[in-house]
Amino acid sequence: MVGGGTNCAAMNEEEGILKD
Repeated sequence: MVGGGTNCAAMNEEEGILKD
């Protein structure tokens, strides 16, 4: 996810990926 925003940040924790 690129440029997802706040929602993307929440997903990052579940996916284990560090992307803004």
